[in-house]
Amino acid sequence: GRMSGPAHPRVTSVALLVVKETTPGTLYALYEVLGSAGVAWPAVTGQRTDAPRLDVRIVSADGKPFAGVMGVPIAPHAALDAAGAPDVVIATDLDLTGLADPRGRWPAEARWLAQQWRRGAVLVSVCTGAVLLAEAGVLDGAEATTHWSAAGLFRDLYPAVRLRPERVLCPAGEAHRLLTSGGAASWEDLALHLVGRFC
Repeated sequence: GRMSGPAHPRVTSVALLVVKETTPGTLYALYEVLGSAGVAWPAVTGQRTDAPRLDVRIVSADGKPFAGVMGVPIAPHAALDAAGAPDVVIATDLDLTGLADPRGRWPAEARWLAQQWRRGAVLVSVCTGAVLLAEAGVLDGAEATTHWSAAGLFRDLYPAVRLRPERVLCPAGEAHRLLTSGGAASWEDLALHLVGRFC
């Protein structure tokens, strides 16, 4: 018979980083879509695939369940100190309503993101999640995009970021280890990009 691929395709680990301001829609949409890569196709078609998989986990500072924006429950799989060494870290969008100055608001998460960056992880943001990457200092000097409503906040508080708010996706840095995406609906473009890149 024909040569078959590996029985266990390689896995890329993805951490979805959540904070109290994380909005649930994009978080759970990305969790579902990225977790379905290489899994849904054989289930739906009966055809085998050797596509690499994405192992997706939700992580937070303390790993404890909490009521997110609009009261939707968010139950992380792990705390940051137990999150291992993910290949990709995604900061999904934040509800910044009434938060004029987010600087210093997420110190543990910012430190962890900076550690992941130094370690070689790919850092990604959706929409206003770019603020978390800015807090970690990793966007300084880099091109980045975010939701149009946060453009003023970036100009005022994170002037070292070369903001490109008109872009849907904005790869930056060596080997495109930084990847920011624009408005809320751009998570779909981001998901397709990540599946194409890692699977």
